[in-house]
Amino acid sequence: MKINKPQLIFFLTLLLIVSNPKVYVRSNAAVYDGGDICCLSTHTTSNPISVAKNITSNQKFKFDNFCDRVQKNKFLFAIIFASMFLLLLQIHIQYLKKKLAGVYGELKIQNERFKTTLSSLKDSVITTNEKGMVTFSNPEMQKLLGMGELEIEGREVDKLLSKLHVPDGNVYKIPIEKVIDKGLIINIEGGVHLISKGQNRLLEGTVAPIRNYSGTIIGMLIALKDITELKEKEKILYNMEYYDSLTGLPNRSLFSDRLGMAIAQAKRNNEMCGVIVFDLDNFKSINDTLGHSVGDMLLVQVGQKVKNLLREVDTVARIGGDEFIILQPQIKRISDVTRVADRIIKKFQNPWILQGKEYYITASMGIGIYPDDGRDEQTIFKNADTALNRAKELGRNNYQLYAKSMNAKIKQRLETENSLRKAVEREAFVLFYQPQIDLLSGQIVGLEALIRWHRPGYGLVPPMEFIPLAEESGLIVPIGEWVLKTALEQSKRWIDAGIGSYLMAINLSARQFRQRNLVEIIETFRNNVGLSPELVELEVTESTAMQDLGLTIDTLNCLREKGIGIALDDFGIGYSALNYLRHLPINTLKIDKSFVQEITTNFNAKAIANTVISLAHRMNLTVVAEGVETKEQLSFLKDEGCDRVQGYLFSKPLPANEIEMLLRNKTCFREICKTDKS
Repeated sequence: MKINKPQLIFFLTLLLIVSNPKVYVRSNAAVYDGGDICCLSTHTTSNPISVAKNITSNQKFKFDNFCDRVQKNKFLFAIIFASMFLLLLQIHIQYLKKKLAGVYGELKIQNERFKTTLSSLKDSVITTNEKGMVTFSNPEMQKLLGMGELEIEGREVDKLLSKLHVPDGNVYKIPIEKVIDKGLIINIEGGVHLISKGQNRLLEGTVAPIRNYSGTIIGMLIALKDITELKEKEKILYNMEYYDSLTGLPNRSLFSDRLGMAIAQAKRNNEMCGVIVFDLDNFKSINDTLGHSVGDMLLVQVGQKVKNLLREVDTVARIGGDEFIILQPQIKRISDVTRVADRIIKKFQNPWILQGKEYYITASMGIGIYPDDGRDEQTIFKNADTALNRAKELGRNNYQLYAKSMNAKIKQRLETENSLRKAVEREAFVLFYQPQIDLLSGQIVGLEALIRWHRPGYGLVPPMEFIPLAEESGLIVPIGEWVLKTALEQSKRWIDAGIGSYLMAINLSARQFRQRNLVEIIETFRNNVGLSPELVELEVTESTAMQDLGLTIDTLNCLREKGIGIALDDFGIGYSALNYLRHLPINTLKIDKSFVQEITTNFNAKAIANTVISLAHRMNLTVVAEGVETKEQLSFLKDEGCDRVQGYLFSKPLPANEIEMLLRNKTCFREICKTDKS
């Protein structure tokens, strides 16, 4: 209803008259003809005649009659007054409605903003009223529950989320009373599981009260975050740190932790615990004849079958190569440990099935007992390892308990050293050569010289079984000189025979490298043979190079000035001093086979290989990868830009006469070097 100005003045005039009937209205121009009364300007007077004076003759205004009516009809004017009051009340109500509509609109905008914010969250969100009935769900919650918005809203929240379970399997109860009645914020600690559509999702979140402007709780908000992938990544990282990537067994780090706890428990409870160290007899022959992939299959089977022979509280770990270690806590007597060793020996009497064929393999074991054989981890492990060596001395395929009288290891070391000295005098060594392949052409471009020891009664002994002893005893110097002289002479013979010129890679030991006259010795041998320096590449391990950086740089610079190439071997497993690498005058960087063997299965190994190749190329270095055994490894290395490779995929190390046949035939590995992208 809309009121105009004359109507408003009229009602106000009546209000004055009704409230004081002796007061009259005088108007400069007023007309009453039984219809409207109009006032252009007014003032009050107690004399009705003064009002009439202003009425002109042509205005028929019966004012006296009007005043009488006012006096006599107070009831009528009371009704008019009430009407006027209702009119004003309606005007006020309309004003309040308009203001309320503005407030409601603002609240609606804020509510839409609130919903938009919740809808944009990556967390799954539900809001409820004070009775626990769902009022809103964002798209993530709808996706999590596999339900639409209309299916969710209006339902009881505890029934809607009845598929949530705590880790012990019980249904998670939404804490409505704590949140609505007490205003508490509840964190869902430890996570809850949601099993839906065959998937088990792990969630964490918060349940919090919702308050209005006055602070009154009007509902609650439930926010859930899916942490399934996060926990899986954490598990992967944990496994990489504490578990062997090949067998899935605990590694040395985790075993050490468990051994420490077992010792502490045994000390408190006056118990014993046993440690069994074992490895596979002649495992190297498996790798050499069948390849490392078959060897890996065997290691996996051994780990699983030995694990099945143990108690749940026992631990079997792989600590490297073919070496395993077993922890038996909470034992009462030594026979508890030897009984397990007997079961393992018996298990190895059965054939192992590898690629559909049967193979017979034995194991040797050494046993150490806490507290008899040591009161700390290192001592027990060392003594168990000593017992393992004794088992090998006694013909393998047996176990030995550690005894303090076991000085046989020292005796064995002395015997080996004496035999090695005689071998040096008789030059009872032979060089094998492993080809290095250019990945672009597939051609043999180089050879690495690898020593073997002809030891009576042992056959050909690989370098890892006597080189460490040779280093300790100092015999490595004459052995290293023999290798250098023999490799240079062989290279020159192949050139003279017209077979071809190939880069000869020769390893230098740490003790050799520290010789002050090393450059003179090398140059003397090379000049006597008459071999061009460009065909010689000396390999130095990263750890050797880092022992005395100043001496290393000086020696390498002298060799480079002579035109001899330098390769940094086993890069990544030693000091990994990237800051110093740029100071070393080298030509080639060699990726250690331990990384190459895992680049297709281990993320860390892949990342390290990628980094080494990228780093080397930025420094204009040639990259050589050792130990390449599979097409997958080769494909990765070629895609990353590796320059040269060597490994069993192409050829195992061969004696001179056999490698000569490959060189004479100009053997090319172009087909092997082809990858899916080449």
